[in-house]
Amino acid sequence: MKETFGKLPADTPIMVLYSGKDPLVPKFVDKEALVGRWREAAGEKLQGGIVDGATHNLSGVPKEVMEGFVERVGAFLEGLAEEGKEE
Repeated sequence: MKETFGKLPADTPIMVLYSGKDPLVPKFVDKEALVGRWREAAGEKLQGGIVDGATHNLSGVPKEVMEGFVERVGAFLEGLAEEGKEE
C-alpha cells in the first residue's frame, strides 16, 4: 500500500468510496479491513469508506444509497474548495 497511496504527496486529498454490494468483489474480501489498510498507507488525506448498499457502478441502487453517495462526494469537493480559498 505504501507503494501506491503512500507515494502521493502528503497534501494530496484522496477519496475512496468502496461499494458495499459490489458483485465483482469476492465475498471473502473484508472491505472494511481493505479500506483500513488504504487509510493506514495514505494517512489523514484519505477520506471515504464503504457505501452500504452500493453496487459497482451504482446501477439500480435505491434512491437513498445514491443520495448518500452524492452527499459524500459533495462534502469532499466542498472541502477541496474551502482549502483552495485558504491558499
